[in-house]
Amino acid sequence: MTQDDYGSRRRPALVESSGTYSYPAVNTEQTVFDDTTPGYRRIQGALDFTNYTAARVITIRIKEEIDGTNLRTVDELDYTVGTDPMAKFDFHTRRDARVTMQIDIAEAGATNTPWYRTAEVK
Repeated sequence: MTQDDYGSRRRPALVESSGTYSYPAVNTEQTVFDDTTPGYRRIQGALDFTNYTAARVITIRIKEEIDGTNLRTVDELDYTVGTDPMAKFDFHTRRDARVTMQIDIAEAGATNTPWYRTAEVK
């Protein structure tokens, strides 16, 4: 067994999920997924933007619940389709979290966005 960041001799639990989000033909912020895994955790994941038109700018926002109800943006990442590598994120939290995305110019129709995430519970 290996030691984690806190010196204990237990291995962190992994919670994995994946799916395909169908982003509607709009340019407003949309929720890709929520993470309500209990406890302190590291969340890593990726969104695949290969189905989008080149040169579109897509913003990923990481949000945390601050008071049991309201979400606030804690990180914002911009990706240019066809230029930037696959959109990845990595953050730590103790709170419920949400990953959203917003495109600068709407596509002609709904666009499939494959995603995955791994929550490493400490």
